[in-house]
Amino acid sequence: MPDSTGGLAGADPVRERSVAYVTDTLRCPGCELIEQGRDHVPTERSGYGVKIQTAARIILGLQGPHTRDAALSTAEGGDLPCERQLWGHLARRCVPPHTGKAPPLLTLLGWVAWRQGDTATASHAFAEALDIYPGYTLAKLMLDGIRNGCDLAQLLATFRETV
Repeated sequence: MPDSTGGLAGADPVRERSVAYVTDTLRCPGCELIEQGRDHVPTERSGYGVKIQTAARIILGLQGPHTRDAALSTAEGGDLPCERQLWGHLARRCVPPHTGKAPPLLTLLGWVAWRQGDTATASHAFAEALDIYPGYTLAKLMLDGIRNGCDLAQLLATFRETV
């Protein structure tokens, strides 16, 4: 993961296990791209980010539910700030005529914000995903989960079991 200077930090066993799980066990091609994106997102606004080609491949890879669901289940608590920055960065790249590609990214952004206790940002991200694509079921379920006070730990465990 990037450190505070935007460079890569030392080996992190939790991150390595997550990468191994996603790329080796699931064998999902978009998951490796997600990890590449995580490696290029700064922890501060330094202008250093994901290359255009890599961003496009991640965005397209996340259109599939399997890859998106894998992304929901892998981040550990310490990775959440980088995840949040990655999903926000990629969602901002979904400009017209590609705004229809943003709902999975906005849903991932909302999920991470919710896990961080920021229900206002999470609700806004889920609502934005639904504004773009009203039939986006995962965003609707998550928004309903916030409104109904769902147990976040149980949802995370369910995502991890499913993937």
